[in-house]
Amino acid sequence: LRKLPGYAGAELPGPRAGTDVWLLDGAAAALHALATCEEWSSTRIAVASRTNKGRWAQQLLRDFACPGVPGTSLANLLAQAEIYPGSKVKHFEALSEGLGVDYGEMLFFDDAADGPYGNCAAVSKLGVLSAHCPLGLTVDVWRDAVAAYAESAAAGEPKGRILRPA
Repeated sequence: LRKLPGYAGAELPGPRAGTDVWLLDGAAAALHALATCEEWSSTRIAVASRTNKGRWAQQLLRDFACPGVPGTSLANLLAQAEIYPGSKVKHFEALSEGLGVDYGEMLFFDDAADGPYGNCAAVSKLGVLSAHCPLGLTVDVWRDAVAAYAESAAAGEPKGRILRPA
């Protein structure tokens, strides 16, 4: 994306959904399920993104159609979006407050596990079950994370840990 016109100031029109940026199969499958399956009807979807390209991110959320739901954008699926530079912990503090959801009721997916940009490590310390997806959200990561969340909830176990792909 760094080669796109207007990159420095995230000037619009920015990247094009489906051309410059696309949904991975696992993300598309998860979003489709969240939008269409009765079992997910009470689930609220949120976005937490650490970027200085917030204008582009917001536009892409409006431009991407929800897989399998004609006329519905990804932005329409979201209960809340926290898209700005800074600590992922701040994003989750805002999500918890804004949605009225405890950290232990959240499931987070991110490609950065540890280190200075280790979003999963920082968020899991809040009590959020964090799924590391270094190759993006795949069907396997989605399935395994949902199963781990359900198992922890059924057992009454704390969820604040990082799930790493096998």
